[in-house]
This record gives sequence, structure tokens and C-alpha cells, in this order.
Amino acid sequence: MMMWHDRMEFVDSEHRKKELVRFINFYNTVKSHVGLKDKTPFEVLETYFSQPIV
Repeated sequence: MMMWHDRMEFVDSEHRKKELVRFINFYNTVKSHVGLKDKTPFEVLETYFSQPIV
């Protein structure tokens, strides 16, 4: 399994940090997850926190 950091060369540590932030954003808000019934983690949390408090 290739990880995000194996797919590119980084110019410096700052470049790597920026790419990590981009990847985390993609992973949590764009990429659907089979284990979450094809929803993104953001969508799951959005649904959870929109539930009324009982």
C-alpha cells in the first residue's frame, strides 16, 4: 500500500507540511470511505452533530 508521502518528492520540510495538510483535507472532506458507507468523515461528523440532543 502506497502512502501519500511515497507518491512525490518534497523540496523541503515546509513543502512536505503543506502537502500533508492538503492530503488530510482531501482524506476527510473529499474521499469517500467504504467503512463509512461511502461517505466522507466530514459528512459523518456533520450528520452526527446535526442530531438533536436528547
